[in-house]
Amino acid sequence: MKNRLLTLFAFILISVLSVYAQGGHTVSGVVLTEQGEPLVGVTIQYKNDPTKGIITDLDGNFVLQNVPANTTLVFSYIGFKDYTLLVTKDMTRQTIALKEDVNQTEEVVVIGRGTQRKISVVGAVTNEVI
Repeated sequence: MKNRLLTLFAFILISVLSVYAQGGHTVSGVVLTEQGEPLVGVTIQYKNDPTKGIITDLDGNFVLQNVPANTTLVFSYIGFKDYTLLVTKDMTRQTIALKEDVNQTEEVVVIGRGTQRKISVVGAVTNEVI
């Protein structure tokens, strides 16, 4: 009986310590355009470890759990400037507004072997059947 009680106490102590050792924060919020429209598929990564991260859902929402304090998160999306956020322990739900990157949104056309500017591929194309 004493061994079972001691084993149960040790198991509970180890469980509590492992949860306490994680010590991360939950970071949640929504990513929007400057006009207030939600952005779907925004990549959110740890700055020092790009292998960790998530993308936003259909409503622009995200939730990251067990994020260590003083971690920098990078929000990136095609056609928008990257946004960085420093995680602090007193964070609440975040509202992130990404700004458009006007220089990056130049029109391009994907061709069979690379890309070209749209202006260079506009023109008439004919096929003659003989």
